[in-house]
Amino acid sequence: MTALLGMSFTASVAAAESVTASRSGSPQSDSNGIMSSPKCSGTSGYGMIRYQVCFRYNCDSNSCNVLGYLGLINTATTARTVAWDMDYRLQTTGTLKHDDDGFATLAAGEQRTIYSDNPQVSPICGGHVQWVQYLVVRYGSTDWSSQISTLDTLFCA
Repeated sequence: MTALLGMSFTASVAAAESVTASRSGSPQSDSNGIMSSPKCSGTSGYGMIRYQVCFRYNCDSNSCNVLGYLGLINTATTARTVAWDMDYRLQTTGTLKHDDDGFATLAAGEQRTIYSDNPQVSPICGGHVQWVQYLVVRYGSTDWSSQISTLDTLFCA
């Protein structure tokens, strides 16, 4: 069941993004030569909550704009308030930085996509530049979940 939720969730997020990119996450060029691609982790589970971390980016010949986002699914039969914390790291610098955090109250069976309020800029791009987006979640009085992540190379246009 988790695999089916993951595929459904990823498809929903990709459709909501309206980004022209292949399912493999490889970058695509538009008529302006700008590279863009959504990149998502697999769907993980923490109790009754399923969660996934993603980011999309747009690069020109010098830098990239990056927006992190996450998906949550409440598989419980009652509402859950989920806390989430998203971080990122540019592989070339190695420094973990805070992206965004918050709370979401999900009704039973509800699925939600949450975008970071803090778009980031990578001052460099190229075949050696990798972006990593991280996510942890918790609900009730539980501890934080295992950290999940996704990464992709930020190719210049």
